Amino acid sequence: MGLVADTLRDVNLVRHIEKRLENAMEGLAGKMFKGQLHPVELASRMIREADLAVTQGPAGPEAPNEFEIRIAPDLLTDELPGRYLQELARAAEDTAIERGWRLAGPVRVKLIEDPNLNSGVTCTVSTVPGDLKSWARLTGSDGVFELRFNRLLVGRSEDCDVRISQSSVSRNHAHFWRDGSGVWVEDLHSSNGTSVNGTPITKTTLVADGSVVSFGPSAYTLRLIA
Repeated sequence: MGLVADTLRDVNLVRHIEKRLENAMEGLAGKMFKGQLHPVELASRMIREADLAVTQGPAGPEAPNEFEIRIAPDLLTDELPGRYLQELARAAEDTAIERGWRLAGPVRVKLIEDPNLNSGVTCTVSTVPGDLKSWARLTGSDGVFELRFNRLLVGRSEDCDVRISQSSVSRNHAHFWRDGSGVWVEDLHSSNGTSVNGTPITKTTLVADGSVVSFGPSAYTLRLIA
């Protein structure tokens, strides 16, 4: 049942990407490529390569964030508008959010016309750290903590993405992530536990804008950023 649900989700995601790319390019796509290559095929290729390159990090699955696409000269009619590459990047970002992948930095897409390719397309991926915009904040009496990575660790350790220097907070206390279903928090067997709106959690728990998340006695209000 899980496999069927994942397959349907992926099909819907690809359809969403295809529709958005077509709208963004306003009919220009047909003027950029020769033959049977469709713009959405590049997005699908990127997503497939990213999926194959996913690794397990401390906070969960991590995906590459930089893509180099090489296209045979016989497939490209003209230089691609920059906004098309931006849409490809957004497609990869949406996929990361939908699937709950962590990205080390912003998604960047480079497209190169490669005379060494006789035909077709190649795509290589890499992970390059960079600055990310915040998608949420945790606000407490000891300050405001920005949530930047799609998956992140919260704790007292210097290795945590959100470092809370309270003695009641465990070194690796909890982790947050977002996916197509919403925003989640999970306690990592901490000494003093994690609570959502005053209720201790023992399993992965969905949180919403305005939820009060406590790491031991230290409470923080979650605010999502549109």
